[in-house]
Amino acid sequence: MKVLVTGGAGFIGSNFVRHLLRDHPADQVIIVDRLTYAGNLRNLGEALQDGRCRFNRLDLCDPAVRDIVKGCDAVVHFAVNPLATRRPALQDEVQGRMPAHGENP
Repeated sequence: MKVLVTGGAGFIGSNFVRHLLRDHPADQVIIVDRLTYAGNLRNLGEALQDGRCRFNRLDLCDPAVRDIVKGCDAVVHFAVNPLATRRPALQDEVQGRMPAHGENP
């Protein structure tokens, strides 16, 4: 299975990525993370050396995410904007998810 993990460089997302790679040897993992305040490539450590893991530094609102989603069997969403109560941040949260579901923002 090919699994897209958003926010995969954060604390929880990186632990999930390591779990997938360790316990599901047939799976491939695609990580999308913007690497803002919580995302850090050091959280992924050796996972990035695994040939089944690919990292993409992207914002969820980037149109390239739509193409990545199309090739995946599952999406696990850990990316979050803690300021989502503010209007621009809320818009990012909503519009960032809509393309993944095939809808136009």
